[in-house]
Amino acid sequence: NRIPVWKFILLHEHIQLSHFLFGSVLLVVTVDIWEQSSSRIDAPPSNWLGTSISQSSPFSKLMLEQKYSQVQLSGYSIIENSPDLDYKTLECKDSYFEDNSSVRSSSPLRIGNSNDVKRVRDSVLELLRSGKDDTLKNCFQDKEDETEEYILEKKWYKFCGGSVWLDKFQVHYYTNRIVYSNFSRADKPNMSLVYIQIFDKNWNEIEGYKFDNSDITYPCILPIKNTVVSSSKNLGIEDPRILLRTFQNETTRQMEQEPVIVYNSKHEGIKRRVFVYRPFQNAHSDIMLKSNSFKLRNTEKNWAPFFDTDNPKDIFLIYQFSPLAILRCSLDTGNCELTDKSLSDEINAATKSKMGSLRGGSNLIEVPPAIVPKELNRKFWLGLARSTNRKTGCLKVGYRPHIVMLSKPKHKNGRFRFDYVSSLLDFSITPELWDPRKNDFCKDGKSVLIPNSIDSWNFVKSRFEELGHDLMTITLSQADRYNDVIFVRGMLDHLRAVLKGDVRKMRDHFQQEKSEEQSIYLSKCSNSLSDKY
Repeated sequence: NRIPVWKFILLHEHIQLSHFLFGSVLLVVTVDIWEQSSSRIDAPPSNWLGTSISQSSPFSKLMLEQKYSQVQLSGYSIIENSPDLDYKTLECKDSYFEDNSSVRSSSPLRIGNSNDVKRVRDSVLELLRSGKDDTLKNCFQDKEDETEEYILEKKWYKFCGGSVWLDKFQVHYYTNRIVYSNFSRADKPNMSLVYIQIFDKNWNEIEGYKFDNSDITYPCILPIKNTVVSSSKNLGIEDPRILLRTFQNETTRQMEQEPVIVYNSKHEGIKRRVFVYRPFQNAHSDIMLKSNSFKLRNTEKNWAPFFDTDNPKDIFLIYQFSPLAILRCSLDTGNCELTDKSLSDEINAATKSKMGSLRGGSNLIEVPPAIVPKELNRKFWLGLARSTNRKTGCLKVGYRPHIVMLSKPKHKNGRFRFDYVSSLLDFSITPELWDPRKNDFCKDGKSVLIPNSIDSWNFVKSRFEELGHDLMTITLSQADRYNDVIFVRGMLDHLRAVLKGDVRKMRDHFQQEKSEEQSIYLSKCSNSLSDKY
């Protein structure tokens, strides 16, 4: 992989000696970095020559050998809008943004294998026989003449797969939702479980894996006993969302990482609540999130989680997008409060009506400060929401991802703003049919492509830029039956394009007091083109 120096000399004999010496030094540095990078990632693309890649990152030969296709991206950005605009009358086309050159995506990589569900069923049966959780009997409502093959194919489902990359352990910590439905419908479960697997850098499962100071061996069913016994359907843990917490250990003063899982579940006396599970802290207990500042709905779900490094002992969750409402919850007690307490009336009113089409999808992760104009003095977060759209093209209903971007001032108690949302996005994927018997996308009537997590976002430093290339790993589910991973290049450039504008106008925008109107406007615009999809 070396570039012969003699070729360099022959091609540039007419260049002055000073130019040659400069070029030779640059060449030696380039070759040196190339050799170091190649030993780590097995030959990156040619346009990554002269880059430096962290050894602890999830970059792998698998990721870099993928074929990447261009993603058509459009969306709505309001960060340069005039303070005088009336968002109640502003048309979506007035904030339209298009970027068809930055983002490229790999084809989906299917995670797991057909034997996963059988392994889960066998584990559930073993737990039931041990007497550890009697509610697991709800996973066995089958007729005597139904074969195991039939039961696994028709009544058990695996989807909602999400993961985070753990640098220290060099593994992907991966969660699945497993559903048993005696009705043979993934959206009508008797029981839901979370199944956790460990994968290496190349997405090969590692069986029999144990973390330090843990009594849990992976793969495993999340070891939280169901507390509701007065029902035979919709039991267990639903909609797991996983995110990575990076924090400083108060004893060793070293930086540590831990996976954090957020999910919803029935609770005695309450229909459904959101819980936080931290397997590295207490693998056999979770914390229910609660609030004294406003009344929670009877059924709570679809909260999109993220962390703010300024508040390491709290977890933040997007409660709703329209109007934007964010909860700040203690990881120790589960007590939550609104980051903007003036929204309590709007939230209570929203319990009686639909809150717009945008819902929680993936976790959110912080945008690198290096691409944010310093004059804004703001922090930004990127995530993938999802929407439910009626009359999506030829479909009756379609579920699709959307890129979303939030921000707040750098000081601790600043107000969050909803700044950007993409239109419907599919990463050039044609989703699996909801009903395979239909054999036609339009006749199927329902199409489901849901983002579950941003596993990692890694950057390659080049000799020209602090942040050069980037690769993001995203997990998705198709048709409530399949879990996939995709690798996305160029998300950094896409955000650069969104944030590239008149800084003075952006500063004026962030000084206005119209954040509620703006979030309602962006939520409305997010699916305004769904009929043309």
